[in-house]
Amino acid sequence: MYDFITAAHMADYKYATENPTDALCTLVVDSGYSFTHIVPFINGQKVIEGIRRIDCGGKALTNHLKEVVSYR
Repeated sequence: MYDFITAAHMADYKYATENPTDALCTLVVDSGYSFTHIVPFINGQKVIEGIRRIDCGGKALTNHLKEVVSYR
């Protein structure tokens, strides 16, 4: 199986290089137009069993915010 570099890998790498602490775990939340991915990392390796995709993204959140603001 091939392991491709994703945006979550790059975010984890950047965080780990900028914050060289003893933290072993990071959680990357990547929200797009129509969905959100949540990817946990332990020691720089993604945890396949913990990856989740939520079918709620920026479009739904923007529409909800427009409704809330319009009620005043």
